[in-house]
This record gives sequence, C-alpha cells and structure tokens, in this order.
Amino acid sequence: MRITRRQLRRIIREAATGKTLFMTHGDYGYIGLEDDAGNEYTMGEIIAELLDAGAAEEIFDAQHPDVALEKLQAKREQPDAAGPMERWDTDVFEMYYSVDNERAVKVWAAMNGLKIEERDGEEGLGDDGDWRQDEYPEQEQARREMEDEEAYAAGRPWENN
Repeated sequence: MRITRRQLRRIIREAATGKTLFMTHGDYGYIGLEDDAGNEYTMGEIIAELLDAGAAEEIFDAQHPDVALEKLQAKREQPDAAGPMERWDTDVFEMYYSVDNERAVKVWAAMNGLKIEERDGEEGLGDDGDWRQDEYPEQEQARREMEDEEAYAAGRPWENN
C-alpha cells in the first residue's frame, strides 16, 4: 500500500496536534499549564516565546496594543527587581501590560500544535493557605517545633505535637 504526500501530511498534522495542553485556573488569576508529557509552562515563558516569534500583537487587550507591546518589550530588555518575565506571576501580564492571558495561551498552543483541555481548579492552586507546608516540609516542621517550645516556655498550651 502506497501513501500519498497528502495522506502523509495529514498523518503528520494529526500526530503533531495530538498533544494536549492542560490548563488549570486557580486563585488570583493563576493559570497552570502542563502538557501531556508532564512539562510545565509559565505564562512568562509563553509570553516570551510569543514575543520572540513576533506573534505578540494578537494577545493584547488594550486599545493601543502597539504601546502595550513596546512597554512589555522594554521591561523584558531591562528587567529590574522583578527579575526576568519568565518568573513573573500570571496576573502581572493582565494587570500591568494589558495581556489577555487566555488569548495568549490559545495563540501559543496553536503555534505549537497543541490542543487545550481545561482541568478543574479544585486543587486550590494559587493560594492554598499555608504555602510552607507544601514547599518546604523540613522548614515547616522546624518552625512548628520552635513555636511549640516558645509556647511551652511561656506556659501556653502547644498545638503542633
């Protein structure tokens, strides 16, 4: 059986678009992005890639997208205390640079041949209370022990035993 060029292109296109980008919405504008291979992406990485590809004009929600684009590119070239844009919080792009994050994800996914699938935000992503217990269990345990010792020394009942 022979495969024509047209059939081969269709097979390749289907294989390329077979990848999925899972998008999870959390608190305070957080958007979690992960592909089916387990790679996680930040909004800063996506915006930076769109800027590099020249596809950033489509992602702005401002009346003057060219001004917003210039402002964002200037901040990218001269990062200050906020650091590189790849480490910025998701909501910074919407609040300060008029980026429509949803649209940016859609444009980036289309550019990379990914289909988007939304997940539930039930995991409490963004602000899940005490962040220390998830990220740094050793430090959290040490902090609790120190609080217990201070409470014991002050004659108060301690809770974290």
